[in-house]
Amino acid sequence: MSANKNLKYIGWVLLGILILAYANHFNNGFHFDDSHTIVENVNIRTLENIPRFFTDATLFSVSQNHRGLRPLVTTSLAIDYWIAGGLNPWMFQLSTFLWHIGLCVMLFFMYRQLLLKTNSHKWISFIALFGAGWFGIHTVGAETLNYIISRSDVLSTFSLWPLF
Repeated sequence: MSANKNLKYIGWVLLGILILAYANHFNNGFHFDDSHTIVENVNIRTLENIPRFFTDATLFSVSQNHRGLRPLVTTSLAIDYWIAGGLNPWMFQLSTFLWHIGLCVMLFFMYRQLLLKTNSHKWISFIALFGAGWFGIHTVGAETLNYIISRSDVLSTFSLWPLF
């Protein structure tokens, strides 16, 4: 088997492990700050508010103590609400998980690019895949994946991509 096929095979295995590791989280409901940013927040119930999410911090939360300008997070919540046809936590959990998978893919390419700048070893891609897989499966991400409003961590990490 060629190194490229091995890399793809290992990548698919890591994706399977990631899905198995977090398979039970899709049935989690809304918790803690999800109540005032999602469940009670009528602003996410229409896609027409999306432009206002970028200029009006009061649309993020119904709690005056937790208002802030997080337009990408609020937009993603409104899209999830629209796709799910309401407050279906499963859809919100799936969306966050897909962002997490996308982040892992992005990290693979970033790690590989950084490693290639310092070395040309034939194992660079495998090391980068291991790093991305470690990040994806590590329990440090559990709160971000289980607690819906914490998707802000995943989305903010995506904003680092242009730096590399």
